[in-house]
Amino acid sequence: MSQQPNFNSPMDEPFKPGPAGKATGTSGKAIASLVLGLLSFVGMCLTGIPGLILGIIGLSDVNKSAGRLGGKGLAIAGIVLSTIGIFWTIGAILVGMLLPAVSQVREAARRVTSANNMRQQALSMHNYHSAYGALPTQEKNGLSWRVHILPFLEQQELYSRFNLEEPWDSPNNIQLIPEMPEFFACPGVELPPGLTIYQVPFSNTDFLQEESLSVFDNSGKAISFAQITDGTSNTIMILEVDASAAVEWTKPDDWDFDPANPMLNVGTAFPGGFNVAIADGATVFVPSSIPPEEFKALITRAGGEAARMPY
Repeated sequence: MSQQPNFNSPMDEPFKPGPAGKATGTSGKAIASLVLGLLSFVGMCLTGIPGLILGIIGLSDVNKSAGRLGGKGLAIAGIVLSTIGIFWTIGAILVGMLLPAVSQVREAARRVTSANNMRQQALSMHNYHSAYGALPTQEKNGLSWRVHILPFLEQQELYSRFNLEEPWDSPNNIQLIPEMPEFFACPGVELPPGLTIYQVPFSNTDFLQEESLSVFDNSGKAISFAQITDGTSNTIMILEVDASAAVEWTKPDDWDFDPANPMLNVGTAFPGGFNVAIADGATVFVPSSIPPEEFKALITRAGGEAARMPY
């Protein structure tokens, strides 16, 4: 016989639900969220975003289950880890975008610093010319033009320690190579101490005619600005050579100008080109893509070319 309901219980007694059911399992979404959150440190957004979504859904399922579903802590941990992974991705992307820009800014700063170094050198050349009526001569067994312009670079004390009657590698003079002034060091170019890429175009008069000579040559004769008949604003006086052609700063050794191969050992000082100092004292950046014949015309002092410095 079926059990009849108890009609004798008071009508105003409130209904009391039974005890909540015990947890019968753990939310799979919460577990997946935790796993994906951990993987987001490697997979970044690929696992971080799904992990975050599953964590939110899993946490909602646990809260709605009235205790029958576990994994709340796992879901929260998955949400936190996935969020960190997503921000990690955003940070990595931003860094990846900024690094090239920072590198370009640094490269531009090095290029400007090098141009300033060359501007000081060119100005010192002019001051030397004003004092002696000519540019420094290149003596095979003497000292470089870089040493001779030291007094005009506020380096009189260093200059006074050189023995001008001895070659650059004499016992006295060779000891001064490590004391190369900072403005002979090209920023960003890694070289052993005492080496420089700042050199002048140098011609061999034994093989070249007057119209093919650069500002400096091996004749031993003093060259004045008046002999630069192509114009001081269109003739290169100092340039940055490639690092492979660097020389000791005190050594009378410079960039050998070869009219048959005018771009030899130049063009890679900086990405895209190199700095030069013009005979009038200005500095410009010459692209490495400059046509060789055009560059040759800018090197010769009396070639009679129509070349102009357009850079």
